[in-house]
Amino acid sequence: MSGLVSVVIPAYNSERFVDEAIESVLRQSHQRIEVIVVDDGSTDGTAARVRAYGDRVRYFHQANAGAGTARNRGLALATGDYIAFLDDDDVWQPEKLEVQLEIAARNPESGLVACDGVRFSEASIVPGRLLSHWVLDQLAGSATGEVTSRLYREAIRSNPIASPSQMLVPRRVVTEIGPMITDREDAED
Repeated sequence: MSGLVSVVIPAYNSERFVDEAIESVLRQSHQRIEVIVVDDGSTDGTAARVRAYGDRVRYFHQANAGAGTARNRGLALATGDYIAFLDDDDVWQPEKLEVQLEIAARNPESGLVACDGVRFSEASIVPGRLLSHWVLDQLAGSATGEVTSRLYREAIRSNPIASPSQMLVPRRVVTEIGPMITDREDAED
């Protein structure tokens, strides 16, 4: 799959972690990417850390308005065929985008490709999974390790995805659905 992926990273006072997040994007096996960092009014050294990447990362600063507003600004700036979100304190495995793009190519009607992940602290990986139990149950019964179905109703009842960093979304879906809500501090995605 050769589509351009726009990776949108909202950042707020993230000088401690943002390098690791950006490096995990730059190490992706799929290299057709644009990295967009929207600094949501940081008062620490976030700007200097991001600007050190030069033209490998597009950096934008805005007054502090929350993650939803920062993601929306990134969406407006994105030029890719797909949008992937990465929180400023998260990291990806090197094959994350490649695997999701391969699944998207096999399922062009899909509006979202999500993957599992792990939580971690400074010291270790935290037990548990990021996908909900009902998705993990479906995956356990899958010979391919993939689940494709209409999940809208289930997603409304019980959010199957813990983090925006798990998602890859075709641009057409982002255009159709519109921007993220910005009047909440949780679940703007």
